[in-house]
Amino acid sequence: MSRTENNDKLRIRSAEELSRQMEGLVVLSKVLDATLDRWFLSGGTLLGAYRNGDFIPWDWDVEVTVLTEEAHPKESDILNQLVAQGFTITNSDSSYKNFKIAAAGWGTEYEILGRYLNRRTNTRARRSTEIPANLFRNSEVITLRGKDFPAPSPIPDYLFSLYGDWETPIKSTENKVYYSKKAIIGGSFSLLQKAYRVLDRAAALNYLREFPAVVKEHFECFDYWDVLLGWSNPPNKTKVVKKKYLCRDKDQVSGLTVYSTDSKGSRSCCHPNSVPDITFFGDESCMCQDVHDEDTMAWHIGAMRKTRVSNYGVAGYGLDQALLRLHRDYKTDQADYVVMVVDSSTMARCCSVYKHYLNPGDIFCVKPRFHLESGGLQLVKSPVLKKEDLLRLNKSKKHFHLHDEHYSCWKKRRLAYFAKMPYIGKLINFGLCSSEKRIAKIEYEMGFWKSHSELFYGMMSFYNDMADAYHFKPIFFLRHSDDVFQYVKDMPKQSVPWFSTLRAAEKKIPNILFLDDLDLHIRHGAHSDFCNLQDDLQVSNYIRAQFLENQINKKL
Repeated sequence: MSRTENNDKLRIRSAEELSRQMEGLVVLSKVLDATLDRWFLSGGTLLGAYRNGDFIPWDWDVEVTVLTEEAHPKESDILNQLVAQGFTITNSDSSYKNFKIAAAGWGTEYEILGRYLNRRTNTRARRSTEIPANLFRNSEVITLRGKDFPAPSPIPDYLFSLYGDWETPIKSTENKVYYSKKAIIGGSFSLLQKAYRVLDRAAALNYLREFPAVVKEHFECFDYWDVLLGWSNPPNKTKVVKKKYLCRDKDQVSGLTVYSTDSKGSRSCCHPNSVPDITFFGDESCMCQDVHDEDTMAWHIGAMRKTRVSNYGVAGYGLDQALLRLHRDYKTDQADYVVMVVDSSTMARCCSVYKHYLNPGDIFCVKPRFHLESGGLQLVKSPVLKKEDLLRLNKSKKHFHLHDEHYSCWKKRRLAYFAKMPYIGKLINFGLCSSEKRIAKIEYEMGFWKSHSELFYGMMSFYNDMADAYHFKPIFFLRHSDDVFQYVKDMPKQSVPWFSTLRAAEKKIPNILFLDDLDLHIRHGAHSDFCNLQDDLQVSNYIRAQFLENQINKKL
């Protein structure tokens, strides 16, 4: 006797839909065979194959299980292969204890679920369920629609461990209904959810510390570390970015984007094998991490010019790091034009060496910085000379206190931030839980344009010297976030925090073309309409690309 719920997910799939679903599973199996030593058909897909000899017609996805210790380090390879084979990544969780990749294709969603080995209980677990580890020590073959797939062994024991009475069909979207109570960690999802809320608060308390405890799995997955720059995008990687605010975009329903880098560490670009014409350096506003590869500003310009436009933007960078990367890597990917694209928070970032002080939670982000000494630009190198030093940051305390100008602010305000932020995500966002907090943070960051204008001029002179030495035309493009546009929307243009600094830089260093996102937005409407352009991220990047292309043709 089956229990049924009225839910579109439980609709009966047609024969044609199930046939296409099988095509996708065959492609998925090839991806997994190419990237992993072991994987298993699992969940409702295995249940249907074993009990019914076919897919369960009301099952809404296809599930496979991977061993987390093998799949977790190969996440980028799996993502890369999935995209190359025509799948669209729809969800992702890179955490060790809940590793997951969801990909859509062939009219179906395919879930790759990781199970880690819990040696204490001798189980293979995820956040919500655990089943005996011995079921994954060996595999056996299950045949589905004439194709052989690996499965946990013995299959009946696996099905009993996960579902209990697996022989009785149950139509439900609630996993607490169809999972065995023994399989559910703690015996109740509601209790489990409460436990994780407690753990989240405990983790948030950890981030109140000057040097928070490091989760081993997070450290091992941090493959961005760079001895000169602090961190940098590794080459030949495919990554997933998840941000809740992306859900406002109709094309980003899941709040998820996928980006990839090439062998040089540039974000994948249009016409990758052509001779470079323009090279981008900068931060996340340069990288355009909130959109897919083909929707970045650099990609659009490459499409317009029908040539390679490299994109060396890195999330979280300050202008200082972007300049250092240009200095180090330009010779490997030379171009006629170099565009330095940074967010308006960049001057605050340039006064940081341990980003946890500026953005609590960025504990792996230890960086170099420039400072002025006797009128000249001097480099303060990062004290982290090898990745393992990130586990002993307390030994660099004196360096951080001496060279990071945000330490006193962090020390004074951290308890106030935590009082209004019970969840870790809000804590990491440095107090962005109210409009007042956002304004306070923006005012704090924008103040560095005035107090450190001479540092900016010094960095622009360094940029100009590189342009003379390497014979490229330098462009500086300042971009702004939604919050910054809201902050300045009622200000006269001459009163915005960065205006006088940029105007003075134009006079001091006329060889650099200075561009301001503010000018572009004024062209597209009144200050009150600033954020309308931002609502469609793909469109706004295309418009910026057109703006930059026009400026290059007009002035250079």
